[in-house]
Amino acid sequence: MEQEENLKGLLKRQSLVNLSTIKATKTTDFILPLFGFTKKYYEPYLVNAYLGDVDINGYEEYKIYLVLSNHNMDTKHARIENSIKDLPEFVDYYDVLEGKMSVFILNIPEEFKVDYIHFMNGKYSLFSEQAQIKVLKGRSETSSMPHIFKKSVELKKYWENKSGSEIPESAEVWPILDLKNEIFNKKQFINN
Repeated sequence: MEQEENLKGLLKRQSLVNLSTIKATKTTDFILPLFGFTKKYYEPYLVNAYLGDVDINGYEEYKIYLVLSNHNMDTKHARIENSIKDLPEFVDYYDVLEGKMSVFILNIPEEFKVDYIHFMNGKYSLFSEQAQIKVLKGRSETSSMPHIFKKSVELKKYWENKSGSEIPESAEVWPILDLKNEIFNKKQFINN
């Protein structure tokens, strides 16, 4: 309780970190698009998507925690929030950091649970065609995502040059997720 009170006091005196400096999680890149919207749809409110919340249960299987900034509660923000709440996979939501962010809990769509397992195991090339189409939608022409799904020779060579060692033909060409980077922790967003 005392720790929570200290955090509340800190929040009143501190601002949030610059959200544009936050690197997208693998959950944001590979799983969030499976809900039917591109990352661009959520801009400028998207903070990230995670596999859990350190303050709730940590990692939760077959769920994502979609975090939006509440910096400008305009009609676009309301539309995005309502579209999330209207999803059949919507579970719940809550505010954090004195209402500066909202966290939406979503179940992984049933049709993409196998893709979710491939994601958790770093087997991106095994994503279904339907999942790949959703993930690739709205990506720039220079996106590495098609290379990841196809295990491209170019991306394989890039990693071989970077690591100085040969990568087996059967290996994926993108690193497996690091679970600690995929769990939401509100404290990382407080400016010190």
